[in-house]
Amino acid sequence: MLTPQRARTAVVLGVTVLMIPSLVSCSSLSSSSSSVTVTETASFTTTVTEAPDAASVPAAAAPTSADHGEVPCAASSYTPDAEKDLVDEGVTKEEVDEVLRQGCTAAKWDNDGYWEIEWGDIEVEIYPDGTVRDVDR
Repeated sequence: MLTPQRARTAVVLGVTVLMIPSLVSCSSLSSSSSSVTVTETASFTTTVTEAPDAASVPAAAAPTSADHGEVPCAASSYTPDAEKDLVDEGVTKEEVDEVLRQGCTAAKWDNDGYWEIEWGDIEVEIYPDGTVRDVDR
């Protein structure tokens, strides 16, 4: 038999049972995770520069330094060792002159006191005063 006290308990239990799904659904709304998609657009800039014609580019100057002066682009004399090298290496003085003319803009200073100039398969070592000290093919 259903007494008033049991009826109240049944009503309270029924209401409680009905409220639990509502609480669960509310709690699931507040703790739900959502994903966000972020997109970016990258921009690129490309600059194209044309090289000048070789004819319009001025010739490079010979390297210089306050310590060892300008590169001699012509031979003034040859050491005895250099004269021997010409014969041993099969190099003519005209070839040495051509190496000095063509390669003097790319000469490298050697700290032993002379310039090293390479052109083609010939290397010439020359003092700042124009004296050729060594020739190699």
